Amino acid sequence: MDIPKPLNSTSSQFLQKFTAFIRVRGLSYATEKTYLHWVKRFILFNQYRSMDEINTDDIASFLEHLTLKLDVTVNTQKTALNALYPSYLKIQGSE
Repeated sequence: MDIPKPLNSTSSQFLQKFTAFIRVRGLSYATEKTYLHWVKRFILFNQYRSMDEINTDDIASFLEHLTLKLDVTVNTQKTALNALYPSYLKIQGSE
């Protein structure tokens, strides 16, 4: 049985906010793990730049990279988009 782990004080402030955001929305633990996976891959893709420096063009570049370089399916790309775009905007206060 999957039980959500407590928020980790050693993880980045952004990942803590992101995890809290997911939990407040009442998403499943499986969704939380999937979304965190995509956010971490996005952070790696952007070479650990601060999320304050990231914009929607960076998200589009990441999704393009997934499609063109990694040949992911449309559904995988949609999952990554669902994990990144709306959550990023709400956490950054852009929406």
